[in-house]
Amino acid sequence: MIEAAGVARKVERKLRPIRKWIDSIANVMHEARAAEDGRPRLSAPDKRIEAPAKQIAPPSGELWAPPKPPNAAILDDDIPF
Repeated sequence: MIEAAGVARKVERKLRPIRKWIDSIANVMHEARAAEDGRPRLSAPDKRIEAPAKQIAPPSGELWAPPKPPNAAILDDDIPF
């Protein structure tokens, strides 16, 4: 088993330079076969998602912040870190 793994590693190292060519040929053959079968290829969607609506500032001109709870100071003192 170990000997077979060593042989497989040697073969992989020798075939590494031509691996690019083998992959490109296989890709061309796959595309040709897909064209013969009449299968449609996926394309980019035509419809785009609309951008979100712009938000305007409140009439006072200040940025809105959520109100603090009435006992916020008490809660901060009770958290033991």
